[in-house]
Amino acid sequence: MDPSVPKIVLDDLNVGKFRSTHQKAILNIMYTGHWLTAGIDRVLRPLGLSEPQFNVLTLVYAAHGEAVSASDIRAGMVQAESNVTRIVDRLVDRGLMTRETCPENRRKVDIRITDEGKKVFREAKSMVFDIHRRIGDRLTDGELEMVSDALDILRNGEIGSAASHEQRKQPGKEEASTG
Repeated sequence: MDPSVPKIVLDDLNVGKFRSTHQKAILNIMYTGHWLTAGIDRVLRPLGLSEPQFNVLTLVYAAHGEAVSASDIRAGMVQAESNVTRIVDRLVDRGLMTRETCPENRRKVDIRITDEGKKVFREAKSMVFDIHRRIGDRLTDGELEMVSDALDILRNGEIGSAASHEQRKQPGKEEASTG
């Protein structure tokens, strides 16, 4: 097994028995998210990048040379709690991005990727996509779709809201009560 992609083992959580399948699933999702981020951070470390910095580079690179604002970056971040200003500052300090006041709107800051930033991004992207491929190769396309669909369902709706769960748990109940 490749050491950069460690095996997920729920026993690593050291929690013993789970109170429910809900608890086991949620803890597994949380554990897996942290595991994946740590693995990506580990492969990006030789490039001097963190996962949130890679995320910012990805978003600015995708603009194809057009200026991007900090709010545009914030809206596309995988880790919503990331401090975009601090991340951009570090990338600018390294010469991977530029930041200039927008000539049309002095309150707006235009952020662009530099040629060096593009070079580092392409190298980092190759490393990160290799992790994605190696993880994805462990599952069939059908299993990957099932995981993706289940995660989409979990993110639809507010945390703490039971409505979507009840509708999925008892399909047709809403139809019967309205007819």
